[in-house]
Amino acid sequence: MFTELGEKMGLWSILAPRKKKETDQQIMQDEALARKLQREEEKKERERRQKEREEKYQQNLEKEAEEKGMFVKKQFVIYHHKASKKKYYSQVVGVHFDDGPDRPYYTIKYERNEEISEEGGNVRMCIEVVEKQTTPDRLIRITRGDGRWEQMRELCNFPLNRDN
Repeated sequence: MFTELGEKMGLWSILAPRKKKETDQQIMQDEALARKLQREEEKKERERRQKEREEKYQQNLEKEAEEKGMFVKKQFVIYHHKASKKKYYSQVVGVHFDDGPDRPYYTIKYERNEEISEEGGNVRMCIEVVEKQTTPDRLIRITRGDGRWEQMRELCNFPLNRDN
């Protein structure tokens, strides 16, 4: 009887406000969590847009360089290693004009499998990252959007392809 009367008059909210505080605390925690999640989503969206802008900028640079018969830094290419007659997917990491503006040479990075002989006759495969200078005649252009470029990005799993 007193309980019903206390509830009708609102005495319980004054005499025993614990539930309200707990509810208010929970609401504040939920709001803080919602703000945190919203900030994280906004950050991801900003990063996605920035990556998209960088990708578009890189595409424009590559297009301009192709018109001039050149390559640009961060461009993915196929490197033809004449001695071994092998081809490697690689990335241009430097463009040099020491021999003049009409004769550039490039620093590239690529991965190759290396066999290492251990004691006891065991042979194990190791991936070696190679950085070297080369001339444009050994590089094959991979045009973005022709399918080969996307395949190459999937096939190449070395540090150069990770947000560089």
